Amino acid sequence: MKYFILVTDGAGDYPLPDRGNKTPLQLADNSVVNELAHRGTVGRCKTIPDGMEAGSDVGHLSLLGYPPEEFHTGRAPLEAASMGIELGEEDVTFRGNIVTLKSASEDGDNVPFEDLEMVDHSSGDISTEEGKKLYDDLHEYLRKEGLLKNIFMQHGVSYRGAFVIEKASKDLTPGKVESEPPHNIIGKKIGSYLPGFKINREGDTEANCFVAGRIREIMERSYEFLKGHPVNKARVERGLRPGNCLWIWGGGRKPALVSYGNGRRLKCSVISAVDLIKGIGVLTGMKVVNVEGATGNKETNFKGKGEAAVEAFKGGDDLVFVHVEGPDECGHQGDADGKIFCLEQIDENILKPVLTHLKNTGERYKILVMPDHYTPIELRTHSGDPVPFVIYDSEKEEAFDEARYYTEESGEKGMIFEDGSEIAEAFLAE
Repeated sequence: MKYFILVTDGAGDYPLPDRGNKTPLQLADNSVVNELAHRGTVGRCKTIPDGMEAGSDVGHLSLLGYPPEEFHTGRAPLEAASMGIELGEEDVTFRGNIVTLKSASEDGDNVPFEDLEMVDHSSGDISTEEGKKLYDDLHEYLRKEGLLKNIFMQHGVSYRGAFVIEKASKDLTPGKVESEPPHNIIGKKIGSYLPGFKINREGDTEANCFVAGRIREIMERSYEFLKGHPVNKARVERGLRPGNCLWIWGGGRKPALVSYGNGRRLKCSVISAVDLIKGIGVLTGMKVVNVEGATGNKETNFKGKGEAAVEAFKGGDDLVFVHVEGPDECGHQGDADGKIFCLEQIDENILKPVLTHLKNTGERYKILVMPDHYTPIELRTHSGDPVPFVIYDSEKEEAFDEARYYTEESGEKGMIFEDGSEIAEAFLAE
């Protein structure tokens, strides 16, 4: 038995009024996955439990069979694992985004830090080379300023990185001191979402109040340092958005994940451009396969990911898990055409070659295709709506139904998983 999981991150969406009230999944030419839907099981899955943040960390833990209520300790610890950071039991780590804030010069006057506006959570999908230069120079500046006692920073991919507090107080509650996820506040002033906005000002721990204040100071100083950085001056000259602030969020402590497979001994690989997904793979015993040109946006190497998945199967893997970030990034940018493009590229250059290979082996195989969450064009951020999925079993085809598709509408009419983590066992079951 071979298993293939394909996560089209953020693919779920709402009907677009200017596109005949159809969603990107309905508009995309997804002939391969829709053929599987015609012959497989279609439904919807609630990947985001009530009361939890609609993020890829929660959504992926859920769809992989790790109930987030039990296993989720924060987003950043998962990402740190992909960077080779081994957290101690007392360490706390946060995610650091290089973001674009609306600068004082654009408004023509001096604007207090808290009155700046979140323009872009990814600094226009800044390159990994540029992001690393900004991270490294900022780290050195903050170190010299004495702001990184028991703290270190490490760059990841593009605009992403880790911000680690070593030997943190047991009284520190990461979720109280962190900022709001930057993709949630596009177009808003940042003041109400800065570190510590969840703190009880009259009765909180000394550790929470101190760390929230220190993180805010670091964020504000990062803006002062980065807005004039040569990398950003060059980006502005090229008509690109500057990466002018380090936004610190998504904190947590070391998680206790177990090997993937619900007790099954499976040889697994994960293919993704995103630190979060690679980290989940590392912590669940999967081999991380890096693909040249995999960027995490619509310019990613779709074909390379498909080829890498086929090679992983040829190398003896029982399960290959491919994650594609492009639809999510396009959702955040409000780019409907880009989202449709990504979905079509995934279908043609990832799913099609993998399906062809699996068919040619003559061995039984199962395929799961689904998003981790919605990232609606209308909202430009995540939502917790139940997501559509397709499960196809080569030896247990459903009766052919040309009305079944990999779309939100078809998902509503099919099998329902109210607990997202149940879909993993349904997929793995023989």
